[in-house]
Parts: sequence; structure tokens; C-alpha cells
Amino acid sequence: MRSVKAISHRNTEKRTRRKPSVNLRKVSKLSAVAGPWLIVFGLTVGLFWTMFTNGGPSNLARELKSEAIQATLKLGFKIEAVWVDGLQHSNKNDVLKAIGANRGAPILEFDTQQARNRLLDLPWVKEASVSLALPNKVHVNIKEREPIAIWQMNRELHVIDNGGDIIQGVEPAAFAKLPIMVGEGANKAAQDLFRLMADTPKIAQIMTAASYVGYRRWNIKLDNRIEINLPAKNVENALQRLNRLQQEHEIFSKDIVGIDLRIPDRLIVRVTDKKTSQSNQDTLKIRADRSS
Repeated sequence: MRSVKAISHRNTEKRTRRKPSVNLRKVSKLSAVAGPWLIVFGLTVGLFWTMFTNGGPSNLARELKSEAIQATLKLGFKIEAVWVDGLQHSNKNDVLKAIGANRGAPILEFDTQQARNRLLDLPWVKEASVSLALPNKVHVNIKEREPIAIWQMNRELHVIDNGGDIIQGVEPAAFAKLPIMVGEGANKAAQDLFRLMADTPKIAQIMTAASYVGYRRWNIKLDNRIEINLPAKNVENALQRLNRLQQEHEIFSKDIVGIDLRIPDRLIVRVTDKKTSQSNQDTLKIRADRSS
């Protein structure tokens, strides 16, 4: 039979004694850091408990809320700074006014959603986000509209963004370098035109105006002088033809006032009659190389 070693009560007592597992210094340090937050948490829980047990907001709940806010102010939970990113065209003072973040106000009472809604009412603001950087900062990020052209309709001029929407309250004269889009529906179709011209940037850079014809095609003007008639279909091919003509023959430097690209295998060029010095134009039909 195996022998069983006897264990004395004294040995058992020694083995069961353990050192305390809690570091009191760490606890004190944690309490110092987390203390203010625990106070805020406790007041918040007390507020909601009072509200629900009384069937909704009551005088007591409002008093408790006021006391909680005052307590957070003493702990430094108040607006001290507002960070705004993304401004290029918007007026900074208008943005700060729309945000409505008053210095020294309780930050926990600041409504970020209402501030965002007010920002979206500003002319240049397309998207906005508002967040709190506790304990004392409000962070605002704004994405502005991108002006791409001036739209002329019924003799009125409007600055439009890349979605074709009018940027309200913006003076067109401040964006005189932008191309002018003329005609009904030109504002919405402008983005597609710019996309089609992305592969011919040298032509896009000197386009000063464009007329939208019958909701189907464009006539563009280069350097306020040469009018280009683009087809309704295969616009990319027509622009590439025009680009090659410029690269190989520097056609834009000639006495040309118009180029018609609507017929795939034919190039129609309009030139000024120098002999008569009139604005009337002779029309020359030039058979274009099918490979051009």
C-alpha cells in the first residue's frame, strides 16, 4: 500500500497565504485619471434613471441635468477651440457662425447634427462632418463644391459645380477663367463633356465656351476664335482627329474660324476671307485621310 504523506495544518496555512494581487499604487493612479470620467458617468446614469422612473423629463430631471453640466464644466468639458479643415472658397466667419460653437459653452450640450445641417446650407459646402474631441475641442471637416464652368441660360450666368448644380450666391465674374456652357441642359451635360476631353488636355485647356445643341451634341469654341462642331456619337474619336491635326499641321494657328467634325470621313474647315476682310466665311471641304 502506498503511503500518504501527512500535511500539517501549519504547512497548509503557509501555502494558502498569498500576497495581495492588487497594486495599490496602480489603483490610486488609475483613480486619479478616471475619476472625472466616473463622475460624469455617474451623473449621466442618475439623470436617465430619474427621467425614466418619473415617466419622462421632469423638473427634477432638468435640475439634475443642469447640475451634471455644471459639474462637467468644472472638469474642463467646455468648448475652447474649433478646428476647421477643407476650406478653400467658403468664408471662414460664415462657417464659424453656422457651427455655433461658442467659446466656454458646455461641450456635452453641443449638437453636432444640427451644426452639420447648418453647414450644408452654406453655398460652397457639399459635405460636412462635425465631431467632438473631448474634453474641449470641436472638429469640423468640410468638402466644398468644385466649380467647373459658368452656365449661361436665358441671358443669366451661373457658376456650376461638377454635378451641374448652381452654386448659389457666387458671382460669376470671380470665375471668369472658367469656360462658358450655353444652352438648356448644358449644366448637367458639362461633366460628360469634360470627361470626354480628358484624353486631349491641350484642347481642353484652350476651350473657352461650349454650346449644347438639341440635348445631343456640342459645339465648342477654342481661344474665343475657332468653333468646333462635334458629332453626337464617337466624340472621343473626333477629338483625337482634331488633336492629331493640331500636332501634325498646327491647324489652330491658321486663319481658321471653324472645323466641322460631324462627318467621320470628311473634314470641313471654315476660313476667313482676307481679301474682303469681312466676317463672312468661305467653306472649304477637305477630304480627310480615313486613318486620321
